[in-house]
Amino acid sequence: MNPGFRWFFIGNAVSQIGSYVQNAAVAVLVFDLTGRNTAVGLTTSLMFMPVLLLALVGGALADRFDRRKIFVLTQVLSVASVVVLAVVTGLGEVTPGWVYGTSIVLGIGYALSIPTMHALIPSLVEPRELGPAVGLTAVTFNLARVIGPVLAAAALAALTYTVAFSLNALTFVVFIVALLRIRPQPVVVAETRSTLSEGFRAAWDDRAVRGMLLGIAGLAIALDPVNTLSPAFAVDVFGRSGAAAPLFITAFGAGSLAAAFGIGRLFRRAEANIRLGAITLSLMALGMAGFGLSPTYEVGLVALFVSGLGSLATITLFTTGIQQSVPDRVRGRVMAIWTLCALGMRFPAGVVDGVLADALGPRAAVLLMQVPVALLVVLVLWRLPAVRGHVEPASLEFAE
Repeated sequence: MNPGFRWFFIGNAVSQIGSYVQNAAVAVLVFDLTGRNTAVGLTTSLMFMPVLLLALVGGALADRFDRRKIFVLTQVLSVASVVVLAVVTGLGEVTPGWVYGTSIVLGIGYALSIPTMHALIPSLVEPRELGPAVGLTAVTFNLARVIGPVLAAAALAALTYTVAFSLNALTFVVFIVALLRIRPQPVVVAETRSTLSEGFRAAWDDRAVRGMLLGIAGLAIALDPVNTLSPAFAVDVFGRSGAAAPLFITAFGAGSLAAAFGIGRLFRRAEANIRLGAITLSLMALGMAGFGLSPTYEVGLVALFVSGLGSLATITLFTTGIQQSVPDRVRGRVMAIWTLCALGMRFPAGVVDGVLADALGPRAAVLLMQVPVALLVVLVLWRLPAVRGHVEPASLEFAE
């Protein structure tokens, strides 16, 4: 592993775990303060709202200025907001307004840092290592999804909200230190003014890139039931307690982690990205459908494990394919569009998923949420051309 990417991977993994600790603690805190699930949902919405508004701006900045410096500044902004929340909580002055404000600031950090992160990764590794690097980066999010909530539960049970928030602030500091130690390969920064339209043209004019971005959006929609409907499945479908719901997320994350061990085998040829991505996306959807139809709680866990396998592989294949297909001068802006597809779709998906579940039941909702993926695979992805790539084909061969 490249030393620069090693520092990035460690820092990002620690930071993501801290973020999941905070997310879990904030949900409990807001519910304690208000007693309303709507308020908890509003907290999440406020965190992702800036992604819709500013992700494209973040991509343009990543193509115009030093990506590492932008990334460091976004982490400084985030840690400052978390420290403020920890202080007001420790002083006993915390209100929902403080939590909402913090969520918005963290969302701004996400909106600017996520496209920057994806544009930065190719400068930390050799071209032939890009696929595994993208896969490892995706693993950090799933690892955090498994570990973070457990740590949050421990912190809240034995300590306080302030400790949970302070722990997250510390993880941001670790990431900042790691970022300061990396030395990315030099990137040619655009000498002319960057425009968002150029990023849209680069994504839209290339059929392969356009299709893979649609695949990422379809994935985001299809996976929403893992988070939105887990409580309904645990309590209403399988007759378990609400405490059984987080294990659905854990099973999905475990499947994603398992996929990481064999991800390198998927990168023998750049041309395989789209065709294999269509297959793994189908595997993800079949796993979700199996979850919707599962007769028992245990079968549901297995189905989500399978879905996690397909999800990690699909994200890695399509994200790598997109990065290989666009020139570096517009990569930040294209990855900003990726951010809109991967995170922005969480807004309509959550609403539609909840409405379908209330009207038709959780099982029907899960199955209907897989329809966009089925249409994408059959009508779009399977018919796309091979990834052209802006690197030499030989450099894409993954050495075991």
